Amino acid sequence: MNKIKIFISLFASLLVFHSSSHCQAVFDSAVSTYLNGNDQKSIEMFTLLINNKELLMKSNKQLAACHMYRGAAKAFLGKLDESLKDLDSAKAIDSTVMRLHFYYSKTYLFKQEGGKALHFANLAIAEMPEYADAFDQRAVAKFMLNDIKGTIEDEDTAIKFDSTDYNFYVTRGWAKSTLKQYNEAISDYDKALKLQPDVKAFANRGVAYSKLNEHAKAIEDYSMAIAMNEELGDVYYFRGLSYKALGKKIQACLDFSKSAELGYKEAAAELSLNGCR
Repeated sequence: MNKIKIFISLFASLLVFHSSSHCQAVFDSAVSTYLNGNDQKSIEMFTLLINNKELLMKSNKQLAACHMYRGAAKAFLGKLDESLKDLDSAKAIDSTVMRLHFYYSKTYLFKQEGGKALHFANLAIAEMPEYADAFDQRAVAKFMLNDIKGTIEDEDTAIKFDSTDYNFYVTRGWAKSTLKQYNEAISDYDKALKLQPDVKAFANRGVAYSKLNEHAKAIEDYSMAIAMNEELGDVYYFRGLSYKALGKKIQACLDFSKSAELGYKEAAAELSLNGCR
């Protein structure tokens, strides 16, 4: 019996017994599925809960939470308008449900609407003043709005509350790199990579090394990023620039060609400029 059939069977038993303990177990399982990154499965689980709300929901707050988490999962799948509809439904049912403003902020970040993301991140921080992820989201919103120093300050706070999340160091590193603080940025990428190998950290550290004219180190990092994801047209392009700086025309042309093949527009100019075939 597959997982879906097992889950439907569990719901059938709940419809018969619908005890509060069973209801809570199903809800907790759905939340755990979402937090573990299985977005599509969690959407299905929360939908079953919402569709059977008369029998299965302990309270309006729990029903609101179902809409909230379903909306959050949809955001990660790129269904941003559907996400906002679910978040609005959660707000209409119970606007005090914890993390609602946080997930509004996340969805608006995905929509590249920095102003709205910042607004909801501020509300999330007011509700959860020691929640590291809320500060991280506000940092990203500030970066979108070109408040680079504010980005660094918020990531400082996020790291104070949780020093184990590599994403915080990656974002702070990119902000420092934007301010041309390349050595400080490299230090942050080093910390991120000690926590977890990450494509963005390798690629961004490569950029910082190239800005310092340490092209051999930059090529090593770009190569690590490409080994993790071979579809990065921009990374092939930047590695090509580092090969070019070291006088390695053949390698540079190969990277510019691959970058152009992957749709990175700047690479076409380099192909022409360097007489690549």
